[in-house]
Amino acid sequence: MAVYRRAREDEMDAIMDLVVRTFTGEQDIPSEMNYIEEQRNPHWFCAEDRGRIIGTIAFFQENGEWHAGRFAMEPEFRGRHIGSELIAYAFKEMFNAGAGEIIMEGRPATVHILTKQGAEITGEPFPFYRSTCTPMRMTREKFRR
Repeated sequence: MAVYRRAREDEMDAIMDLVVRTFTGEQDIPSEMNYIEEQRNPHWFCAEDRGRIIGTIAFFQENGEWHAGRFAMEPEFRGRHIGSELIAYAFKEMFNAGAGEIIMEGRPATVHILTKQGAEITGEPFPFYRSTCTPMRMTREKFRR
């Protein structure tokens, strides 16, 4: 059974390994695009199963706005709704901490999860490496968790 929580500093190597394997390994996104600089105030969340990090998502600030990204799940745990629960937990935590709106660009599977939880699509999908990304936003008022 997965546990959802904020990531700890000592877990960042495992988290970044998952992010790099997902985005660089599966989607050919350059590895330097996987990292979030400290000045962007990153908040990392994770899903853990029996001591193993199996999913992650990050929130960070850009131009005074909160953004979400780096959503990744271990392949063998995909399709079990663990990612949906991780997203719900992390967004709830960010909204409880004072965020009013969170902006993101999602792959098709992520768009599906986010729209079920209240996010709105704000633009047309655009090509991004091996797939597309769709601009979206989630507001505290529309969040369904």
